[in-house]
Amino acid sequence: MSYGRYTPPPCYTAPNANSPLLPNERLSSPPASSNGIIRVIKWCFVVLVLGLVLFSWSREQTIRAHQDAVSKREQAVLIQERAVARREEVVLHKEGSLFTLEVQLRQKEHAVRDSEDAVARRENAVYAQEREVSRREQAISVRERSVVYREDTVRAREEAMRADDERRIRAHLIWTDPVAEQRCLSYEKRMYHAELQNVPEGENAQKWCMQTSINIHGIAYDHPDSCTMVQADGGMKVIGHWTVTGNEPTCRTWWGNHEKKECFGSHQRRVEAHLYNHQQPWDNWSEMCFSTPSDFAWQSFAHPDTCENAGTGGIIGSWFINVDTKECP
Repeated sequence: MSYGRYTPPPCYTAPNANSPLLPNERLSSPPASSNGIIRVIKWCFVVLVLGLVLFSWSREQTIRAHQDAVSKREQAVLIQERAVARREEVVLHKEGSLFTLEVQLRQKEHAVRDSEDAVARRENAVYAQEREVSRREQAISVRERSVVYREDTVRAREEAMRADDERRIRAHLIWTDPVAEQRCLSYEKRMYHAELQNVPEGENAQKWCMQTSINIHGIAYDHPDSCTMVQADGGMKVIGHWTVTGNEPTCRTWWGNHEKKECFGSHQRRVEAHLYNHQQPWDNWSEMCFSTPSDFAWQSFAHPDTCENAGTGGIIGSWFINVDTKECP
């Protein structure tokens, strides 16, 4: 059914231009045909009414269909709005979660940045340690080379010493009998000397002298205190010198005739004694005096406090000892 264009009923007849009738003229019809016209008009009216009814019903159906469609669309829109609202809620929730995640991510970024800074510091520390280790390795390498050089040097010296010892053994080195010097060095101390024999030519005589032992008064000495080269009998002699302490009666001086003298200072008294067994003119009186011990007044003294050479009166030593306040106030 079309709603844009009106269609005339079938009973309508358009006027013919060739019709002899004028527009204002009426056709005269016989009475029999007027009833048919009326019936046709009625039927046209009925058809028109039915068309209008059908048109109204069709319009109502169309409007109802449109209303149903609109209602459905409204329901769909409501459903969509609810869905959109739910989606908005979901989006808001997601946005909140996203904000939380962004905060956490920012915190993690700060933590990562701190970790990176810490890692950078550790890398710098490790780099510094590596440089220190490298420096120490270089130092160790230098020390190892030095140790190897020293080991080679020591090995060479040991081999040289071993060869030197073998030559010394083959030479059968011997000392002549030790000779005591007349002069005493100090209390029970005297110098001795002896000649080292059988030293081959071309060898280091002084070195061999300092490496050869001797026995004096039952005491073994690994080497002399010093060695000297002396020209005698058209050649050079090697002389060793030793300082011997003990078992020297002529160097054993002692103190006698202890006498109390004047008070000296607060609660002190001077004690005087004479030195005996002093071998003049060889012995040095001062060395013998200051090295000779003494026992008196229930005490032992390693040496006197002062020494004096009184000429014909001998060597005099003095001690300043503590005494009772009654004796020396």
